[in-house]
Amino acid sequence: MKKLLSAILILVLVLSVGSPAFADHDALCITKNPTDKLRTAGETAIFSAGASGYSAISWVFVSPDGIPCSAQDFRYRFPYASVDGEHTATLMVKNLGADMNGWGVFCSFSSNEAEVYTAVAHLNVHAALTADPFS
Repeated sequence: MKKLLSAILILVLVLSVGSPAFADHDALCITKNPTDKLRTAGETAIFSAGASGYSAISWVFVSPDGIPCSAQDFRYRFPYASVDGEHTATLMVKNLGADMNGWGVFCSFSSNEAEVYTAVAHLNVHAALTADPFS
């Protein structure tokens, strides 16, 4: 009888550990990448990203040369622009300048165990058209 109960207990443990009920549903995984934006100077670009299983989030800007920088450094470089949401799933960059053309942005999601990154989304900013006062 003891052998039968032991066998049943082992079988239950093996089956329960391998079952989806015990799967790691909080595994760190990207669920949404930000997308490229085409804007005119003065407009706003909104980027969004998603992941599962994260405890911290931050956005990273990337220069046209491929050099990453923080939102704080981006604000210093482009003081006329407004950057909001650098620690949320939605990043908003207001009052874009034509000199931001070619910059990129990606999102970093992290947990206690790991860190994952989204793909880079590029910012394509064109100069605003002005009316010809002589036409």
